[in-house]
Amino acid sequence: MSRRCFGATATEFWGIAGTPVEHLPGEIVMKAEDMVDAALAGLDQGEIITIPSLPEVADWQTYEAAARS
Repeated sequence: MSRRCFGATATEFWGIAGTPVEHLPGEIVMKAEDMVDAALAGLDQGEIITIPSLPEVADWQTYEAAARS
């Protein structure tokens, strides 16, 4: 199964849920178009997990190893 992990996506959902996207830290917010592009690029590269803000796969591997121990 392929998973895509992102921060917040800038959509009207946030306002409807009671927290306007403008109130979120800008560094975690991604435009929907950019999120789709990142997901498709990850899919093209055969990634099981795509995290656009984590470009080094070694950082993810370190996280997974720590989670397993």
